[in-house]
Amino acid sequence: MSTLALLSLAACIRLSAGDIVDLRGAGASFPSPVYTRWTSNYKSLRQDHVALNVAYDVIGSGAGKKKILDNPDSLEYAGSDSFIADEDYEENPTLQMYPVIAGKPDQMTQLVHLVVRKSMPGRLSVKP
Repeated sequence: MSTLALLSLAACIRLSAGDIVDLRGAGASFPSPVYTRWTSNYKSLRQDHVALNVAYDVIGSGAGKKKILDNPDSLEYAGSDSFIADEDYEENPTLQMYPVIAGKPDQMTQLVHLVVRKSMPGRLSVKP
């Protein structure tokens, strides 16, 4: 996820110096190396202000969407290369999708979206 996406996720909660923030994600394999690099860069710049733990399980695009839709308490974000159906938005009004990375693996252009919850304050594990 981009530094901007990390900032957006972190901005959804109030933080104090010394807080630990855990963000759990899962989904597509294609963006995983980029997410790892962005997370590392963000943490190195912000380590004096917040302890950020970001976990991203590579389980596949469809499986990531299914996990955040079926078990909302299991993830704060999911990576997917396909859109969430309108009926899924209606059933899960706290979800939002953001395009975060585009690439061309195996001669096929791919746009990966980040699926996040709009109301995350109560969803994040923040430890003082």
